[in-house]
Amino acid sequence: MEMTWSQKLKAEGRGEGRNEGVLIGLLDGKRQTVTHLLDHRFGPLDDDVHRRLDAVVDPEAFDRLVKRALDARSLDEALDVDGVPTRVDG
Repeated sequence: MEMTWSQKLKAEGRGEGRNEGVLIGLLDGKRQTVTHLLDHRFGPLDDDVHRRLDAVVDPEAFDRLVKRALDARSLDEALDVDGVPTRVDG
């Protein structure tokens, strides 16, 4: 039986919703990893740093953050990565 136009739209929407959910989960996991790593290396993170990390929407930016955090001499140096805002108004 062929799907109706309405059924096709609903199925497409469900697929997009799943993809968005997967991306959100991926970003949350990477954000948590970076947060733990930075906290371990540089001590408790302030609210500004948390807001900056919450604003990151590119999974690859988190990958760059992990690499940078391993070698950085300071928190500012670790956060100096493309895709991480320098400031977020809170």
